[in-house]
Amino acid sequence: MPLEDDGFLSEEEQKHAAKEAAEYRQIFNYLKDVNAKAHQFLREVRIIDDDGKHVFALAFFARALSAFQALKILAERGFISECRVTCRNLFEVKFRLGFLEHKSDAVGLFIAEHARFKIKRLRNMRDGKIKLGSDLEKPNWDAAIAKHETLLRNTDGSERTMPSIRTIATDSGFESDYLGYYTFLSEATHSGAGELEDYVEFNDKTGEVTGFKYGPQTGFWLPWTALLAASVLIDCLPITDRIVGAQASPIQRFLEQKEEEMLQRYHNLMMLDARESA
Repeated sequence: MPLEDDGFLSEEEQKHAAKEAAEYRQIFNYLKDVNAKAHQFLREVRIIDDDGKHVFALAFFARALSAFQALKILAERGFISECRVTCRNLFEVKFRLGFLEHKSDAVGLFIAEHARFKIKRLRNMRDGKIKLGSDLEKPNWDAAIAKHETLLRNTDGSERTMPSIRTIATDSGFESDYLGYYTFLSEATHSGAGELEDYVEFNDKTGEVTGFKYGPQTGFWLPWTALLAASVLIDCLPITDRIVGAQASPIQRFLEQKEEEMLQRYHNLMMLDARESA
């Protein structure tokens, strides 16, 4: 793609992305079905506002669903690297949902984690490490910090310490997902060298850089990322259901059946494309 164009937003690339989306029409129809069923689940759940575990579970599921919808939009426009980033976020939500299900003190730990984040920012603002406008009204920094510090301890005085995301995943029974997909997708999230290869054109014989390779990606990445994201969202549904007791098994069975059909339909194609791209 010529860099003087508008990149992914150019008319030419929009047409190219639309062509790719048409090729995978069945996948996008599937994503639409998953999205609709997930929304059905949320509509049928009655939130219990005085049950912290219940509220967190539904909020996490809503976050996963929002990310899933964003991924669908990105995939339709060819932003496959950004799809990988969003897919990794979906895995993190899944890990946290599992942690919420298995740990009785998970809600307090989530709140303490957020409090620590706010305390760090407040201290940096108080100490001038984060620059604020001179006309901005400043709060009583120490009082604000002290208020959040009350959330860092249990009633018995012990400190609430959030474990690492790896421990969260492992304790939730998702160590394989963490070591596999989640770690692999780290390259996209943190702009690793491997991810940057998608933006550079090389001479196959000499290995020299010949220019930019910039624009919607083709091949196995679109179906691979889209189907993986749908699978993670589907995994989030029964975890959420077990926490909130919404009796969503019919929705779950429907989605799992559709998932199996799509994986069987596209598995060979994705493996062939992956080998050719290796």
